[in-house]
Amino acid sequence: VAAVNPLEKTYSTNRDLLFVLGMSMIRAGQLSEGVQRIQKIAESSNAADMYLIVARTYLQLSDHERAGVAVQAAMRLKPDLPGLLTVRGMWMEKIGDHEGAAAILEKALVENTDDFQAHLHLGAIRYVQRDLPAARKHLTRALQLDSISPLARYEMALVERAEGNLQAAVAHLEEVVKGTPKWLQPHIELAALYYRVKRPADGARERAIVDKLSSEEHTQELESLGIKQ
Repeated sequence: VAAVNPLEKTYSTNRDLLFVLGMSMIRAGQLSEGVQRIQKIAESSNAADMYLIVARTYLQLSDHERAGVAVQAAMRLKPDLPGLLTVRGMWMEKIGDHEGAAAILEKALVENTDDFQAHLHLGAIRYVQRDLPAARKHLTRALQLDSISPLARYEMALVERAEGNLQAAVAHLEEVVKGTPKWLQPHIELAALYYRVKRPADGARERAIVDKLSSEEHTQELESLGIKQ
């Protein structure tokens, strides 16, 4: 980003430069800035693969409306683009169409049986639908493909808890909070489970972490609105 950013003003229409800068920004966590560059390329070249990157990034930003526009554009341009079915399914999941998303993700897995994202999101949908055997099947495969994924571990913890395997659920959540200590929801789930498995001291410790993270999130929300406590 530091190397390429100063060149953008001079070469603002150079697609190669915009691609390098945009992708570097996205990978550096500057999602909003990066996706703007990739979207310029997508719109100026009608490139389905660029719209696919745009859709993925807007999903990360929870901007489901813009993600949907990008998905539809990619579908019009190249409906058989590898990976597009998965992103379309992820978008449909986010807007609440779980049945439609599951059908699309099943098609994605026919195309690529080792599609991590398809297994992860299909597993999460099946959990919501309380089809626990199917949820376990897809999340197990997701963890085989990416054993350190916090999202896959978190979803598997929910399945284990639902099936009454509380110790296994605790083990998964402990790995999640170790790798992503600022993610609030796993701490909430883990605090409750510690009390259920008769570990009140650990439950109290997690409850304190939940209170701290919740307070930090509240403060950040107020600051984003220009309100100082």
